[in-house]
Amino acid sequence: MGSPIVLAVPPGLTLEDVKVAVLEAVFGRKLQVLDQGEGRIVCYYGRGNISLSLTITWQTDQVSIEVRQWDSREKARRRQEGWLANVRKDITAALAKKKTLK
Repeated sequence: MGSPIVLAVPPGLTLEDVKVAVLEAVFGRKLQVLDQGEGRIVCYYGRGNISLSLTITWQTDQVSIEVRQWDSREKARRRQEGWLANVRKDITAALAKKKTLK
C-alpha cells in the first residue's frame, strides 16, 4: 500500500489546531471514524462495493496519512486515488485556514 503521505503543518499551530483541522477535513468528506486515540484516527469511506480505510496521525509539524485497506481492482483503485487526493487536499486547506485565522 506504499509509504504514508506526509503533509507539512504550518508553523505556529498547536496540536489541538492540527487535530481540529484533520477532523474538519475527515468529517467534511463524510469519512466514518472507526477508532481514535491521542494524535491518531482510523477512518473509513465506502461507496458501493469500493472502500478505503486510512490511519491519520498528527504532530505539530506534520500529518501522516497511511492507507490501511486498498482495493486493487483498476476501477476501484482510480476511485480510491481520487478520494485520497481529496482528503489530502482538504487537510492541507484546513491547516492553512487554521494558520490564517490564528
